[in-house]
Amino acid sequence: MLPRAIISITMNSSIHTANWQQVRTKIFVCAALVMFTGIAQAQSPSVKELKEQFNTRLYVRHPDDPYSPFLAGAASYLIPGLGQMVCGETQRGLLFAGGVVGSGFVAFGGFAMAVNSNLPARRGYGVAVGVAGVMGIYGLYIYSIVDAVKLAKLKNMYYQRRMDKSVQLSVSPDLVPIPGKTGAAPGLTLRIGMW
Repeated sequence: MLPRAIISITMNSSIHTANWQQVRTKIFVCAALVMFTGIAQAQSPSVKELKEQFNTRLYVRHPDDPYSPFLAGAASYLIPGLGQMVCGETQRGLLFAGGVVGSGFVAFGGFAMAVNSNLPARRGYGVAVGVAGVMGIYGLYIYSIVDAVKLAKLKNMYYQRRMDKSVQLSVSPDLVPIPGKTGAAPGLTLRIGMW
């Protein structure tokens, strides 16, 4: 990874009226640097956009990754949806937690109907609803763990790409053709590469 340049502009803590123009200029320059150099954090893309951009099978762990896939998976193992919350996707985590709780209510209601019913048809229906609720609990529980790990990897890959973006400048001597003549003049070529 290329070293990052840090631009700092210092201002004095005491502001006099004669220096107000300088202070205003410095504030404007700082704001422009923040806006145009990408220091300001833009809202990260949605999970759907991240899944379209990155393949988690190609993920390579870096020491400066902000999210741990293992920690996200372990958190979702303890409480479904907690791994998504650890990765900053609170609404997604709450949906997983709510889905597991809702499936629990469905399972409880189905089994309660099967136990308390006198009709064999209702017992069978209650058992079927209860089994569907239990399958929903386990399905969401396992998917929550897998999703938390993938989400951490996607967010790390997005972070790595943002940090790897750089500008590369190179100046090299060159012979520049002279328009309308058969010769060439010595010159310089400036190449700017942006990733």
